[in-house]
Amino acid sequence: LRDLVGKKDRRDLASITTRVVDDKLYTSSGIVAERLEAFDQPERGTIEVTDGAWGITIRDVFAKNCLYAVDIQDHDQHRDGLVKDVQISNVFAEDSTYAGRSET
Repeated sequence: LRDLVGKKDRRDLASITTRVVDDKLYTSSGIVAERLEAFDQPERGTIEVTDGAWGITIRDVFAKNCLYAVDIQDHDQHRDGLVKDVQISNVFAEDSTYAGRSET
């Protein structure tokens, strides 16, 4: 995921997550997300990583008037669904609630 810009989106600009089908976890891994910008999303943010994603690199993230720039969440949907090994760098939030947020 590279060079994404969003304004007034209904959801996060980018979302990296997993899917559980018939109690089997299908993970997202080895993803690089960089040069992401979100504007005017007071209930969401630039990027979220959730539910079992691992080996994720996030860099060069900007948020203006958003809830967050980067959000890490585990919704406890599966016993192996913990977010692991996420590298985050160069995050800037302006007029936002959080630059980085984590909810587990």
